[in-house]
Amino acid sequence: KPFDTWILIQNPNATVANAKVTFFKEDGTTAAYTYPIAANSRFSVYANQLVPDSAFSTKIEADQPVLVERAMYFGFDGHDSVGVNAPNRSWYLPDGMTRNADTWLLLMNPNSGSVPVRITFLKEEGPPVVKEFTLKGTSRLNVFTNEFVPNTRFSIVVESDSPVVAERATYTQAGRSGDGKPGSWFLARRWYAAEGF
Repeated sequence: KPFDTWILIQNPNATVANAKVTFFKEDGTTAAYTYPIAANSRFSVYANQLVPDSAFSTKIEADQPVLVERAMYFGFDGHDSVGVNAPNRSWYLPDGMTRNADTWLLLMNPNSGSVPVRITFLKEEGPPVVKEFTLKGTSRLNVFTNEFVPNTRFSIVVESDSPVVAERATYTQAGRSGDGKPGSWFLARRWYAAEGF
């Protein structure tokens, strides 16, 4: 795969945190590794060495509170995303674009059994588009949104029978540039966005 992927773990505690990193691959197989994270430190896990040539999702469990981020590098660009602390049955992703871009919806099923998932694309113009998929147990699924909502801007609602995790990745300039973000499992009456330029 043309990506270098890192799982980055911050331990701001005064003692060692033991972290278990489990990779969930598309075929439903998993690979788990355990690391001691030194006190007041950051630890980097190079996923390419552990699950080479794979598409995967990641679950991190620690015996102390830590913070996790996933960074991916490709060509001269990259994107990163802070992890979410729990799967959920509903996810909301406000940004998606297939106009001069490729957008992927990435779904993780941490459950042992299969999970039906309903995806609703809310477009800027026109009626919603609804698609249904089944996620195999302990797997990750890639949904190429360009196949279902071509040449448009949209947001996504994900609904599932059991808790899953949803993230969106968008690539432009023939894959030379991109960004990725997790969904939100809740709606709110007030939001703050710190960055603008």
